[in-house]
Amino acid sequence: MALATCCKVVLTREAEDNRKLASFLSERGITVIEIPCVATRYLNPPIPAGRYDAVAFTSRRAVHAMSSQPLRDHLFGNVERRPLIAAVGKSTARTLADCNLAADIISDSPKGASLGLEISRRLEAGTRVLLVCGTQTTGTLREALERKGILLDEIPVYENFDPVIPVISSDEIATVFFASPSAARRFCKSNPWALQLPLCAIGETTHRELECLGATNVIETGIGLKDQLNAIEKVWQSCFHPRGNIT
Repeated sequence: MALATCCKVVLTREAEDNRKLASFLSERGITVIEIPCVATRYLNPPIPAGRYDAVAFTSRRAVHAMSSQPLRDHLFGNVERRPLIAAVGKSTARTLADCNLAADIISDSPKGASLGLEISRRLEAGTRVLLVCGTQTTGTLREALERKGILLDEIPVYENFDPVIPVISSDEIATVFFASPSAARRFCKSNPWALQLPLCAIGETTHRELECLGATNVIETGIGLKDQLNAIEKVWQSCFHPRGNIT
C-alpha cells in the first residue's frame, strides 16, 4: 500500500493558516484532517489617542482585524505623518502588503524580541510604539523596547477562544501539526493517544509544551511551507522509511 494513501495528517490551525500545507498534502493523496484548536473573534476597540512613531504587528490576524476597522484610517490615513510599520517575520509583512501597507521594519525571526531589536535600531528612547495585537501577548516585544527606553502601548483587536475539540480515531494518523501551546493542550486533552506519535511543532514554545505534556518525539519547525514539509518528511523517515517521501 502506497504511503500517501495509508496516512493521515491532522492540522490544528484555522483553515486560512492551513491552506498551503493542506493543499500540498491533499494534491499528493495524503488525507488531511483539519481540527482548529484555536478560534478567533475580532474586536472593535476604541481609537487610541495621540500619535505613534511606529505601529507593530506580531501576527497576521492582527493585520486582518485592523484592516477592516476605522483604526486603519486613524493610523495610516495621513500619508505625510504615517508612522513606521513594523512586522514580525515575512509572513506578517506579506499580509500587510496584501492590505496595501508596506512594512518598514521586518524581523528575520518570528519572535517579539527580534522585532523589538529591529525597532530599537530605528527609534530613539522616549518614542512611542503601538502594538496591534490579540488579547494575549508574550510580553517579549515590550521587554525588548523598554530596555531601550521606548514606550509601548497595546491595542487588542482580536481574541482567541476555545473551540470544542472532538475525540477522533488514531487509525492511520501519522502526525499532528501544532502551532501554539494552547492548541497542543486542547487537542491532547481530548486525544491523549497523540502524545505517542511523532508530532510537528511550530516554534520552541510549542515544542516545550508538547514535551511537558509527555510527547517524546517532537519535530520543531518554522512557519514557512518548506520548513513544515521538511518536518513531515522527518515523520515519514522515522515511521515509514524506506517507502518513499512526499516531495
